This record gives sequence, C-alpha cells and structure tokens, in this order.
Amino acid sequence: MKNYKLLTAGLLLLIANCFTNCKKEEKVEVDNETQSAVDNAICEQEFMSIVPTVNNNAIKTKGTGASFNKVMAPCDTLTRISGDTTANSQGVFANPPTFLLNLNNASCNPMPDSKNRSGSITVRFTKRMKVAGAQAIVKFNNYKTNVVLNSNVGINYKCDSLVITTVTVAPTYSEFQVKVINGRCDNGNWYITYSTDRSIRHEHQGDNDRTNDITSIWGVSNGTNRVGRRFAVTVAANTPLIKHTNCQFIQSGVLKLLPDGFKERTVDYGPNVCDEDATFSVNGQTVAFKLR
Repeated sequence: MKNYKLLTAGLLLLIANCFTNCKKEEKVEVDNETQSAVDNAICEQEFMSIVPTVNNNAIKTKGTGASFNKVMAPCDTLTRISGDTTANSQGVFANPPTFLLNLNNASCNPMPDSKNRSGSITVRFTKRMKVAGAQAIVKFNNYKTNVVLNSNVGINYKCDSLVITTVTVAPTYSEFQVKVINGRCDNGNWYITYSTDRSIRHEHQGDNDRTNDITSIWGVSNGTNRVGRRFAVTVAANTPLIKHTNCQFIQSGVLKLLPDGFKERTVDYGPNVCDEDATFSVNGQTVAFKLR
C-alpha cells in the first residue's frame, strides 16, 4: 500500500512538471508573423512614390503650378486629355484639367529607383498645386511594377482613387495629405488590400535630375495581407518613414503594426541604407526580415 502511494505521488509530480514545462515554453515562443509587414511595405512603397512622381511631372506641365522649377529624370510629361489650365486668381480651375502620364515608353525605364514600370496614370487637378487645398486625383490604368519585359511578370497596383491634397508649399519642400482608397496590390497568385491616410513631405535636394529627392511619410494605414489577415499601421510624425527617389525601398523610420490575432510589433527600417532589410520587435524578441 505504501509503495502504491509513493508511485501515485511520483506520477502526479511528473504530470505537474510536464504542465509547468509546457507553460514555460509557451511564454518564450517567438512571434514571427512577418507577412503583414512585408505586404504593407509592398503596397506602401509604391503608392507613396506616386506623390513625387505626380509633383515632379507636373513641374514640366504648363499651368498645373507644381512646387518646383526643375525637371525629374527623363520620362514623358503629363499630357492633357481633357479640361483646360485656365484658373482664377485663387488658382482654381474653371474646367479642371485631367492629364495622362504614360509609362509604356523606353525613356521612362528603368526609373531612378531601378524599377521598371508599365501602364499609365491619369491625374485630375482641382487647383494649381502650389495652392493650399489643391487636389490631384490619381487613377491607375494597368499600372505594374517590377515588370519583366515581354512577359506578364510584375505587381499590379490599383485603387478607387489616390487623392493628393496640398498642405504647404515652400521653396525647397512640399507637404501633402495623401489618401489611398480601396487599394489593391497583386501578382496574379496573391493579392493585398491597402488603404491609407498619410502626411507626406517631399524635399528637393538641389540636384537637377531630382533623383536624390526625399519623401517622409507618417500617419495611419490598414489592409489585409496575402493570406487574408487584417493589419493596422501607425507611423508617428517624429519617426517618419524615409524614402529616396533613387531607392525602391523605404530606407529608415519606425512604425507600429498590429496583425489580427497577434500582438503589436515595432518595425524598424534601419539606418537610412538602400536595402531590403528591416527588423521587427515583439515580446522582447527582435526578428530580421526582407521587404519583399
């Protein structure tokens, strides 16, 4: 009887140890969900690059009132397809013009960030872009990046609209409010949804071809990653995302990202180097990952 009691006590102690060890393992398990951060970057980097593209191309287009007086890297200018550029003394267009930027041209590719692009965008201006409150409403037409020539390889970008609103214009920079409404990024096998309400500061660095211009980004966005998981993103104004025109990746800055079903993580894009490397920190762990 005594031996039976000892055996029973031993089994109970062994079971208790198993449960304790399991609990300890669960506590130190690494949260390595990176897909939301990667997919957010895929959409964010391209949609946000549209702002300096529109602004720089409008520079060469008479009557649109862009904020700088130099030209960007060689590419087609905006071609007016409707409306006119006659504006009143407040810079408001009586018949708002719409312009086409065609990217199906050898002079456009590769672009300063080494990406090939195809398709086109149309831009409708409500006022001259130097005027506070002016809006440029952008539509995408078969717009694709990372294009492999003579194939269907690449990432498609579309949205209901991308709205750029002028906030401030100064001699060397412009600040805009940017909204992406019902954005979608896909490669035919997967798709990502993306919407955003961001502030963007576009700074000119003094070079004639504008390839060193800097874009700073802060604000909020949300979407679903390629496996259908929802995520929400916040970027503080004091740690903005930084992207140079001649780099296809976000180079520095910090954001907070919350994937559905996981804890919020802090994504750090690194020390202002043009590469695809980033890290995220969660639960006291830091994990390195690639931005594509």
